[in-house]
Amino acid sequence: MKRKPINLSLSIVVVVTAALVIITGGCKKQGKVDLPVLTTTAPTDITPVSATCGGTVTSEGGESTWIRGLCWSTAHNPTTDPSQNFDGVADSNEIYNGVSGVGTFSFFMGGLKPLTKYYVRAFAENSAGVGYGNEVSFSTPALVIGAKVADGIVFDIDNTGLHGLACAPADEEQVSWSTGENVTIGSTDFENGYEDTYLITSAEGNTTGNYAALACIYHGGGQYGDPGMPHGFIWYLPSKIELNKLYNQKNVIGGFSDGEYWSSTEFDVNNAWIEDFSNGKETATDKAITHHVRAIRTF
Repeated sequence: MKRKPINLSLSIVVVVTAALVIITGGCKKQGKVDLPVLTTTAPTDITPVSATCGGTVTSEGGESTWIRGLCWSTAHNPTTDPSQNFDGVADSNEIYNGVSGVGTFSFFMGGLKPLTKYYVRAFAENSAGVGYGNEVSFSTPALVIGAKVADGIVFDIDNTGLHGLACAPADEEQVSWSTGENVTIGSTDFENGYEDTYLITSAEGNTTGNYAALACIYHGGGQYGDPGMPHGFIWYLPSKIELNKLYNQKNVIGGFSDGEYWSSTEFDVNNAWIEDFSNGKETATDKAITHHVRAIRTF
């Protein structure tokens, strides 16, 4: 019986087709990775120099994301691309963390400028790239005495119009200036309460005790160890001049007692400066006496 000739062309096509089916099947098994899908939430807690915003990741795109964050600018459609020069001004920014998964997140946005409109987009990233949420916008209010900033209330604005001093919204408990064993601290600066506070706590102890400077450092859950500050803390006891600036704005800020408030400025081994908030009188008094305390900070 005569054999039929083999059609080599057809055989090759069949083999190649089968191989493609196998390869394609393998790719489908792995799954295609898409960009993450997310939305941007409306900004909250807007102050002249800060705000809080976030987003919600609804899909990671078929693969776990490795960061989630925010990018913002004074121009539309901010991105994470550092090469972008948004509006000729280096005012774009971003913040992120290494958290993955779907869900909601938020971040504090600091370093903003008063009376400025900002555009914000949430983002998440996987191997396919960066996925962005919808754009939202907000405008920062004017920086004025009494404005809320950095968990405090503005009572002094420097000549840049962007920075200054803020006080805590309420007093700490009434305490003495020192721990009881009076020594010469050397915190005699009338203007710089931050440095005075550092000297006081270095001499009196910065972990235990109940005295004015330490109460200020630990205001609102604050503590030593903040990497962004020269001495590792944010809130401090105001100097004599800073305390007087606070007194001058007490009616705008509100919530003060008519009693005496401690400053961080030392008078001598036994005494430190106070100011009477009922009449503005400044005197030096015994460090062991308890007086009112109001923490302040720079912003």
